[in-house]
Amino acid sequence: MTADVRPGVVTAVLGAAFLMTVLDSTSVVAALPSIEAALGFETNDAAWVITAYGVAVGGCLLSAGRLADVVGARRTFVVATAVFAVASLTCGLASSPVVLVAGRVVQGVAAAAMTPSALALLLAAHPEGPQRNRAIGIWGGLGGIGATAGLLVGGLLTSMAGWQWIFLVNVPVCVLVVALSARVLPDPRPSGDREIDIAAAATLSCGLAAAILAVLRGPVTGWSDPVVVAATIGAVLMVTAFAVVERRSHDPVIPPRLLRIRGLVAGNTAVLLAGIAVDGLLLLSTRYSQQILGAGALAFGAVAAVMTVTSVAGVAAGQSLVARFGVRTVTGVGMGLMVSAGALLTQVGETRWTLLVLGLALFGPGMGMAFVAGQIACLAQVSESDAGTASGLEETSFAVGTTLGTAVASAALAAAVSDAAGIATAGAVGTAFLLVSAVGMLGLVVSPFLPRAQVAAMAGGRPG
Repeated sequence: MTADVRPGVVTAVLGAAFLMTVLDSTSVVAALPSIEAALGFETNDAAWVITAYGVAVGGCLLSAGRLADVVGARRTFVVATAVFAVASLTCGLASSPVVLVAGRVVQGVAAAAMTPSALALLLAAHPEGPQRNRAIGIWGGLGGIGATAGLLVGGLLTSMAGWQWIFLVNVPVCVLVVALSARVLPDPRPSGDREIDIAAAATLSCGLAAAILAVLRGPVTGWSDPVVVAATIGAVLMVTAFAVVERRSHDPVIPPRLLRIRGLVAGNTAVLLAGIAVDGLLLLSTRYSQQILGAGALAFGAVAAVMTVTSVAGVAAGQSLVARFGVRTVTGVGMGLMVSAGALLTQVGETRWTLLVLGLALFGPGMGMAFVAGQIACLAQVSESDAGTASGLEETSFAVGTTLGTAVASAALAAAVSDAAGIATAGAVGTAFLLVSAVGMLGLVVSPFLPRAQVAAMAGGRPG
């Protein structure tokens, strides 16, 4: 540890880096049409700018979390942040589709290493209890802000300065974070008796990446597409190989002791469901506002800001309520609000801006409460030596959830479209919004498995 760690400063530095990566992952959505026109992407190929990043992040998060435990969280974070800066500069200066997509892959790998190592450092700087809950709540709030505000930020940067600046703006932030890291961040001692199992890490990363690629492309190109079929087969083979390697390892990538923590398992499930719900909602809301209501990306970003504000309020309320009522109750209330929001949004019509805004405003606090309570459950009972792995597991759950949310929402909308030309109608979008309620209902089923008295457990008692 650094001799004089100031938790507030640590939270600010790590939070700035985390917010940057989240904004980067969503702002590119608003800039995609400009990128496609500027670099001459072939039809539908521009989606690889998003897909390449998502596959790299989702595939590498768990292995990167383990890396932070073995070689040190601060070292991992600093190197990854520096790589993210170089990759962002490459993307901003890209003059061809190949260079941009390659830069996005490197960005994704770097972001996968930054996130769990940053979260491990956050846990190291805050003792268990209300202080750590507040820090995790702020972290979750920044994730919610970035996920929705990225649409607005991307639209503004693209229209005012050009699409290149959604990447170039990352460079000075990374430089500042790296410069401050050695002075203000803790330096928890890595586990000297642990090692990185290269075979396990490689098979896990490749398996997750292949599965995410299949889920992303399946709804767009069809499940019989050769790339989707090959990715699916590859995912099954790699995950099977990972299971075999893990079984023979004396120090597995995912230690069985972590999977015996009920709060961690149920918390990850809640985080997974929150990821499905938020990206499913954003995809459907975007399609509704642009295809039905005729709004532009910037206008939708402004409307989505309603959900950003209310989700931050939900995070703030959630971290306070967890201390009084426990993660089980707070998660249940959050999921209940998501069910209600989905039910309200099924009633959207041809000119229902009001219902869209109300639905987003209701969904925001529900997602914020469910997400922060799930995060606390994932991390509260984990030892410092396993913090990177547990953080990587939690971030992987959310990354896989958001990927599934996009894919499942696309499939739900396609199934609901009755127009012969395949054009989404207000009724079809309304029907697809049932997905949000369905995910919330699954969350209500999961919430009873969360610890009842999380505060007692965090103080050193047994899980409730």
